[in-house]
Amino acid sequence: MILIKDSIPGDAIAKKNSQRIVWVKKRPSIRPSTAYDLWEIQALQYLIMQRHEPIVNYPVELHLFFWRKTKRKFDYGNLSEGLQDVLQKAGIIEDDSMRHLIPVIDGWGIDRINPRIDFTIRNDRSEIEIEKDQVMGYKKGE
Repeated sequence: MILIKDSIPGDAIAKKNSQRIVWVKKRPSIRPSTAYDLWEIQALQYLIMQRHEPIVNYPVELHLFFWRKTKRKFDYGNLSEGLQDVLQKAGIIEDDSMRHLIPVIDGWGIDRINPRIDFTIRNDRSEIEIEKDQVMGYKKGE
């Protein structure tokens, strides 16, 4: 069953690329780039305005499709990590750990006018998958 289907506007920025060092209380700290910080703020504001209900039944699948502005090479993991963090900060998902979220990359395409991340959160796992989780040590409610 589809719980949430939406798009985050804008060309996603990788969280781990172009990190910077900032000083916090006389100690160096590694932070994402300024471009990522700006994207995260805009994405968070967008999600809060959408007023999605928090997910309560886990685990869920997070299906992602990236619409990019250019054909420039990118890393799926870095882009999906940023979106997962934004979903958590917006209060939509409780945690982005393996017990709560299963990321599924559906692909990417080019949209020079409207770059975005299309995402769908689903929880329609079959009985076979649930049994497999129990064998692997996952118990519902943990």
